[in-house]
Amino acid sequence: MQGIILAAGRGSRLRPLSDRYSKGMVPIMGQPFMAWIMADMLAAGVDAFVLVVRPDDDACQTYFSQDERFRGKVDFAVQTEPRGSGDALRRAAPFVQGDVVISACDNLVDAAALQDYLRRWQGRMGELGLLALMPQKRELLSRSGVVVWDGARVTEIIEKPSLDEAPSDIISLPLYCLAHDFLAELDEIPLSPRGELEIQEPIRRLMAREPGVYGHLFARRFTLTAPEDLLLIGQHLLDRAGQPNFVAPSAQVGEGAVLTTGVILEADCQVGPGAFLQNVVVLPGGEVPAGARLQDKVIF
Repeated sequence: MQGIILAAGRGSRLRPLSDRYSKGMVPIMGQPFMAWIMADMLAAGVDAFVLVVRPDDDACQTYFSQDERFRGKVDFAVQTEPRGSGDALRRAAPFVQGDVVISACDNLVDAAALQDYLRRWQGRMGELGLLALMPQKRELLSRSGVVVWDGARVTEIIEKPSLDEAPSDIISLPLYCLAHDFLAELDEIPLSPRGELEIQEPIRRLMAREPGVYGHLFARRFTLTAPEDLLLIGQHLLDRAGQPNFVAPSAQVGEGAVLTTGVILEADCQVGPGAFLQNVVVLPGGEVPAGARLQDKVIF
């Protein structure tokens, strides 16, 4: 099974991080965030990837060409202009050989939940798609695509509705299993109100066909949309690893510095003598002054 990772977005809300890294390449616990997503997919049965990237994202192409987990398993499709997820899928289409699982590069779900999701897809009975769904607080519904779902089949996605227009409190995550048939629906995608070609339109066309598109419920997800999101993501990854902190081999910790819990020190960062850190992420090259007392901070 192939995975398509949509990694060409500009990540404007991630600034100033996105001035240094493309969204999927932001480092967390020693590797790009996107590598965590892809490693979980490998463990769940995905055996090849298409990464849709920006033309200038040399770091991404170098990393995934050289990392031994992914070497020889990744094709790169280039999206020259940020024209939406539908356009990104058009770029990936020449590399697609069968059914696919599509993920944004900034959306991580629990590894066990992902395995259940892909296991259900691989055992399907002809369904054209399986969408990843999640309950959402009502006041946040206008930030996402909200679905019409009867507990089995999904019949509509309404993008960023007002609270009055929202048909449910269930949102669609940027994680989709789609049959190979979806390629035929990419040819004539209309422009969205934002002037982009969106993935939702070809999915709607699959919904209108039999046997339709179904939903699979997730309890939570971790998304990277702002620098402070690294705190929650980092704690989740530390919990997965069963360790209180992560210190990269090249990180420098001064004499008397105290790392309590939830501390992630990336490559080549420095923590000054006598500093006190709790729930802090220090990105590569970041510096914590001597004697500083930091809690719930991202340093870069």
